[in-house]
Amino acid sequence: MTMRSLLATLLCLTALTSGAALGPPIAISPPTPADETGIARQPMALAASGDGFLALWSERRGRCTYLVASRIAADGAVLDPAGIVVQNMAATEARAVWTGEAWAIVWSDGVDLYGRRMSADGMLLEPRAREITSNFTLFGGPRELSVVVAGG
Repeated sequence: MTMRSLLATLLCLTALTSGAALGPPIAISPPTPADETGIARQPMALAASGDGFLALWSERRGRCTYLVASRIAADGAVLDPAGIVVQNMAATEARAVWTGEAWAIVWSDGVDLYGRRMSADGMLLEPRAREITSNFTLFGGPRELSVVVAGG
């Protein structure tokens, strides 16, 4: 699955499961065979801001796995066609939310919980991920990771 077809799939799944009224479909690009890139991708999350979306997925390149993000404009244009590597580690689940100033991205590696912020223009705001808590699963970690933004 190519990144663009992955993003299109995430957009459709989010719209279908949100219960929101659906508008006309937005064509992102025609699908291309996955074997052209040799990269395996697994969709993880899609978050919305007032101006667009942030898609997150796990991407395996050779023996390395990465958490990758791409910004998508409200009209469906993919702003980061190559993706932005958020972290060079495998993630079992990930979520994002727009805080009004930046994207807050959190993920779990199956044990620990990490976070990082991304600006509206796609710049990672911390030099590396922050560990939010260790032994996340030992605390009875939720079956589904949720992101809540507090504040005014």
